Amino acid sequence: MFLKSGFAFLDAGKVEHVTLIDGGSGDCRVRIYDTEDPTMLPLGALRENLATLAADATEPSRGLGFRCKRGCYVELSGTNPQAILRLGRVASDVA
Repeated sequence: MFLKSGFAFLDAGKVEHVTLIDGGSGDCRVRIYDTEDPTMLPLGALRENLATLAADATEPSRGLGFRCKRGCYVELSGTNPQAILRLGRVASDVA
């Protein structure tokens, strides 16, 4: 669970599902970026963009997930946003 912006993982990996949870304000947003090419940030590397439209709402992703080649950065904005990411296989799983 993410309570503030940060990296979900570094190196290659897959995000299978994302859920955004609004903490009561109706203005929460989560953006997820592939950090493969920092010169493409923010929009060129955007992989997911979810927003809540009502207070105390949850917003699930609707796709089949996505791969990130060199890391996954989660950016939260709004009043008291929270995000849950379900990760698939990531490079750090291989020992």
